[in-house]
Amino acid sequence: MSSEASGHVTGSAKMKYGAPIAWIAILAALGTVLRFVPLYFWAEGGGYTAVSVIIEYLNGLILGPIGGAICGLVYGIIGLFVLPAAIPWVSVLHPVIIAFTIGMLANKKWWAAWPICAVFVALQQLVPYYWPGPPSYPAAPQPKYFLASFWLWVPLILMPILGPKLIPEWLRSDDKKKLFVALVFALWIATEPVWGGWWFAWNWAFSLPPDLNMGVFLTMYWYEKALAWGSTAVIGTALFSALRRSGLRKIPGAIW
Repeated sequence: MSSEASGHVTGSAKMKYGAPIAWIAILAALGTVLRFVPLYFWAEGGGYTAVSVIIEYLNGLILGPIGGAICGLVYGIIGLFVLPAAIPWVSVLHPVIIAFTIGMLANKKWWAAWPICAVFVALQQLVPYYWPGPPSYPAAPQPKYFLASFWLWVPLILMPILGPKLIPEWLRSDDKKKLFVALVFALWIATEPVWGGWWFAWNWAFSLPPDLNMGVFLTMYWYEKALAWGSTAVIGTALFSALRRSGLRKIPGAIW
C-alpha cells in the first residue's frame, strides 16, 4: 500500500537504508543521555542497567533492522566517549546486533536472526570454560551449566515456532494486549541469546567462575528481565500505538 493510500505523510527526507537520518540521530542521542539513568541495579553488584536499554531494544522495531543497527552503532560509538565501558567492543557491537536480530524477527526473517543467536549461545557455553579451558579457567559443571542457561537456548527452540507468523503479526496488531505480549516474547527470543551470550567476554576478561553465571541465571535474572522487558513492552506498546496514529512517514521494516 502506498504512503498516500495508507494516510502517511509524504515528502522528502534524508534516508539511510529506509530510516530517516534525523530519527537515527535523535534516538542515538536520547539513548546516550539515558545511559546515566539507572533502570535497575544488578543484584550481584558492580553496576546497573541503564534506561537506555529500552532504546537499544526498540531501535530495530522503530527504524527497521538495518536502520536500527546503524542507530545502535552510532549510539555505541558515542557511548565510548561519554561513558566508557569495561569491554569497549562489547558496548559498541551489542546494540547493533540486537537491533538487527529483533528487527529481522519482526519482519518474518527469523532465519537471519537464528544463526546469530546460536553463535552467542555457543560462545557462552564454550568460552572460556572449554576453550581455552583448564588450567587457565575451570571447566563448567555440566549439565548444570547448560540447564541454568535456559534463558539463552530456549529462544532457539521458540524462534522457528513463533517467528514465521505469530510474533510478526502480533507486533503489528492494534490489540494492545497482543502487542505487549509479542514485545515481551520478541525481546526474549531475539535479544536474550545475544545479551546473555556476552557473558563469555566478561568470563574471559575477568576470570569469572561458572558458578557465578549459574547463580545469576537462576536467581537475579528473574527480576532483572522482568524489569527490562516489562518496562520496554509498556513503553513500546504506548509508543507504537501513538506512531500508528501520528501520520508520520512509514519506515520500511518498522512495526508501526
